[in-house]
Amino acid sequence: MSLVSHHYKIIVADLGKCLMLPSATGIVTAKRYTGATNEQWNIQVQGTTAMGPYTIENIGYNERPLANYSAACNEGDSIVGKQADTEWKIVDNGNGTKSICILNYAWTVDGGKVNLSLRDSADSRQRFIFEQI
Repeated sequence: MSLVSHHYKIIVADLGKCLMLPSATGIVTAKRYTGATNEQWNIQVQGTTAMGPYTIENIGYNERPLANYSAACNEGDSIVGKQADTEWKIVDNGNGTKSICILNYAWTVDGGKVNLSLRDSADSRQRFIFEQI
């Protein structure tokens, strides 16, 4: 099922932790959910397909997560808060989880921080649950 434009908390499926932006330009991290606005995300549908594209904006800082890249992205790039209109695809994994992707890369939780890694639907670090708030 595709997402609708709404506010969400994004839960790392296997960890039960939520994604949060610790500062306006910080790296997106996974932490225990407390209800703070920097743990809440405004997801807006920009396209007409089930995968989007979508913009993802942190409510606490009004910042859109953007990988550290310009024209190209690389494996290992951090997902950081910057004001930019990055369009992401949100892909249904078929098991109640979704992945957040751009090109051949997906958001991956590694050591509590979120980086880009090659998309792998079997990688549990790339599986998220989107819960409307």
